[in-house]
Amino acid sequence: MKMKRNLVLAIVVGVLNYNTAFASVENPFGDVDTSSWTYGSMEVLAQNGIIDGASFANGKTLTRYEMSALVAKAMWKFDKSNATVKAATQSNLEKLEKEFSPELQNMGVPISSNIQAQLQAPIKTEAAGISFSGGSRMRYQINPNLAGTNKTSSDPSRFQERFSLNISAPVANKLTFNAQLWTENSIAKRNVNTNVKTSTNVAPIFDKGEFVWKNASTILTIGRFQPILGQGIIYAGGEGNAMDGIYGTYKIGSKFAMSVGYADLNAGFNTGVTVNAAMQNVEYKITDKATLTVAHMKILNNPNLVGYLQKNGSSYKFDQYSFGGKVKTGVTTIILEGVKNNASGLPAGAQRNGVWGRVQWKTSDYQNPGTWQTSIDYLKMGNWSIDSDFWKIVLPVPGGNGINGDGAQGFGFDFDYVVAKNLDVDFKYYALKPYDSNKSSFSSYSPYLGFITNWRF
Repeated sequence: MKMKRNLVLAIVVGVLNYNTAFASVENPFGDVDTSSWTYGSMEVLAQNGIIDGASFANGKTLTRYEMSALVAKAMWKFDKSNATVKAATQSNLEKLEKEFSPELQNMGVPISSNIQAQLQAPIKTEAAGISFSGGSRMRYQINPNLAGTNKTSSDPSRFQERFSLNISAPVANKLTFNAQLWTENSIAKRNVNTNVKTSTNVAPIFDKGEFVWKNASTILTIGRFQPILGQGIIYAGGEGNAMDGIYGTYKIGSKFAMSVGYADLNAGFNTGVTVNAAMQNVEYKITDKATLTVAHMKILNNPNLVGYLQKNGSSYKFDQYSFGGKVKTGVTTIILEGVKNNASGLPAGAQRNGVWGRVQWKTSDYQNPGTWQTSIDYLKMGNWSIDSDFWKIVLPVPGGNGINGDGAQGFGFDFDYVVAKNLDVDFKYYALKPYDSNKSSFSSYSPYLGFITNWRF
């Protein structure tokens, strides 16, 4: 198949090279504005010798036909290039191939299979390089905030519906803007020890608005972003876990990456109280299937969050370090991560340490109905090891009943099944008890149950 594609490309390129007068011939394609991102991508190809930069030098405007002809030539030369050139140009060439796919197909140029898959993807909208994606989540949870078995009556429960929209747009060469909006409502929400049910609606939340600059081995993010620190036990990123600030990553080769950042966490807390934090993250790829991580996050100010924390009188003091690793062997993935809070001024007897692990079998492919995954988690989190109030961690349970509370330890189970393309159903169950039952007023938490449906576009 690849040999046939190369042969067709060679024939098309030969015809294009012969027809040197096509620029003067009237054609049905309009001009491509010189402010378009496509010229920046073309410049990257020219710098790596894939195309002749003289074709669009000195601000020359090209038609879509002319641009498509250059892309066709670039596709032919790319297949004959060395690994270094391919690594430097592949992403730009794929974007151009996708943008000019109608013209390329009219020329008889075969489109690569991965671009064809993107073009056939449902509800994927792109205009002038702007892409949209998103999803919808519905979930029913029993005991989401971990009430103990010493309650007097009912377990808390809630049903939630969420819709999210993601936007990504190229701003300039090497610079991209990403945004995310989401809204959610909770119905039939019942708190512990009451049969009264309430409903709430969350106005659309501006959860991401980041400028990302990528240049060789450097990535710089400024704005509202969602970082993942370590394996996620300190901070897991994703919807609802935003922060405002700056975050930079530097990669050394293909194996080592280190990141530093400074941000206000209030974007994810939504309290109106500034929570300044410094963070660092180091990742080392031992192999393509084994990764080690070291992460750190320290709260720099002394935020007054009284009224927002479950345990009255608790302060918000964290200086967390995590050490973790992830290994994939066959269809099995194993994650293990430990965390310690080294903050000064914690109460006597504060439980500073925590650990969690996951063994996952298989992986759901949301493009492939019938695929599935299942996993078992173990966690043991001290009452000051992680933030179990604002709950920005990777686990589906908060890891305790609040800062300075009872912590948590035990096991969890998850099963996820892809029902249709981009649609899955997920079941979660956790059986937990306090970190140290001898120091708690109850012996175990009520079970956590979650039933979730996700749809993506």
